Amino acid sequence: MTIIAASVGGGGLGGFFIGKRRRNAEGESIEVDSSVKINREWERLYKELKADYVELCKRVDVLERELEKERREHEKLRNSA
Repeated sequence: MTIIAASVGGGGLGGFFIGKRRRNAEGESIEVDSSVKINREWERLYKELKADYVELCKRVDVLERELEKERREHEKLRNSA
């Protein structure tokens, strides 16, 4: 009788630890999945922001050239007056 009780108790305890390991592994799997999704979203946002940044830099370059052209024109008109 004692052997049966120990076996049942031991099996329940062993089952608890095995179940706990499985739950921990499942939790880690969910964390990894979430981390992968978050990482993909950050990468998407980074690429989008980088593209916006490149476009804005191009626009700034154009505006700087136009401004320089207007300054030269203004200087020319001021000197001719």
